[in-house]
Amino acid sequence: MKQKVSCFVISLLFLSVAASAAWANPVVPRIYFTKATEIAVPATYTFRFSIWDVATGGTKAANRVWWEEKEIAMTDTTLSTYLGDVTDPARRSGPLGDVDFSEQYWVMVEKLAPDGVTYRTVGGRTRLTVVPYAMWSETAGSVADGAVGTAQLADGAVTFPKIGTVCPDGYHPTYSGTGWTCGVGTPGADGRTILNGTVNPTGSVGEDGDFYINKTTTTLFGPKSGGVWPSGVSLIGPPVTTSAVCSSAMNLNHGTCSCARTTISQITSYSSCTATADTGSCNATGNPTYSKYGMCCVCAY
Repeated sequence: MKQKVSCFVISLLFLSVAASAAWANPVVPRIYFTKATEIAVPATYTFRFSIWDVATGGTKAANRVWWEEKEIAMTDTTLSTYLGDVTDPARRSGPLGDVDFSEQYWVMVEKLAPDGVTYRTVGGRTRLTVVPYAMWSETAGSVADGAVGTAQLADGAVTFPKIGTVCPDGYHPTYSGTGWTCGVGTPGADGRTILNGTVNPTGSVGEDGDFYINKTTTTLFGPKSGGVWPSGVSLIGPPVTTSAVCSSAMNLNHGTCSCARTTISQITSYSSCTATADTGSCNATGNPTYSKYGMCCVCAY
């Protein structure tokens, strides 16, 4: 009987420990961190990363909550690494999982100087985004409705790798209620194009909705519809038509033009004159003694 009681007590203790571990705050093993710099590359540098509870100022003793140092080979000026991946106890203050992420923190980056002793800061401190706090949170229900907003979600805080889904071109991450999947959005309307050439377009040229310009004749076609191009429209408009009108060859009033609208030109000659227009020409013979009497007019209509 005593043996059965002992086994029962041991079982209770085991379940109690297991339950405590299950309900403990999840450990944040690593945090992906990037920072734009002006450091010369390519080169390998020794950096020290530290987490602070103030954006500026403070002291290491009172405000620095964690640190680690490591070498990073940089191929471009963007510094990328995982905070918390150093295992050497001599090069870190402790595991990143020991940090209490129930408050806001900032990351400071320092680079070891050529003297091998002095560390110099690289830019200002970077505010940690919402990701580590979500990982540290005990349960989803522990975040009050509306507690996370634009102030907590900094630009670039959420990326495809962080949510565990990278979609190919033409797809986007979609949350279905059970997890993230790659979905296809509704295709947008096709764009329109203005084509051109030295001859009129044929049915095989362009798509519905496109326009076409014949550069030789300065004619615009379009929009194409049902695979057919409509008749073209001249971009320079109809030409000005003119008509040649002859004045009286022996008019004592000096052959006044009889244009109904605009007079384009008046021509005089000692004996005759010729005015040629788009629609014809006229001749007038004047008195060889009085040259003013011979006159032709070209009028615009």
